[in-house]
Amino acid sequence: MSEWRNTTHDWAGSVDLDHLARIRRNPGEFAPGGVAHLVLEVLAYAAEEAESTGGGRAVVTVHSDGSVSVADDGRGTTTRADGHGGFVKKPVMSTKDLRFFDSPEPEKLPDGHPRRGVPVTELSPIADDGTTGTTVAGGRRLNVEVVR
Repeated sequence: MSEWRNTTHDWAGSVDLDHLARIRRNPGEFAPGGVAHLVLEVLAYAAEEAESTGGGRAVVTVHSDGSVSVADDGRGTTTRADGHGGFVKKPVMSTKDLRFFDSPEPEKLPDGHPRRGVPVTELSPIADDGTTGTTVAGGRRLNVEVVR
């Protein structure tokens, strides 16, 4: 793992507890506007994926309980062989995005606020339906729950 190149997230650990605690202490700073800002954060990743592959689709669903999910048809979350016959999932929802989080001038999202990436929980597998992509779901407490 020490030779793995870090481009968007640090592969050295699966969870950055200090980072998550900082987010939880300051939700207004890292998710101004609440769920709407988080949806823009997730869509920014889907847009990057579509740009790199020549196209794509993302669907935003507002559920009857007030939760929101965003699904895209990209390549899905990266995994790497750990050298011991297992695989490591990219720590995309549990560590900060190295490109934006501590940048003095991070990219702005359409709401005018900085792009940071706001991880909250670990990745959870969902049923394989034969496609690739990512699904991120969150409720009123701004929890990111599912990624495939």
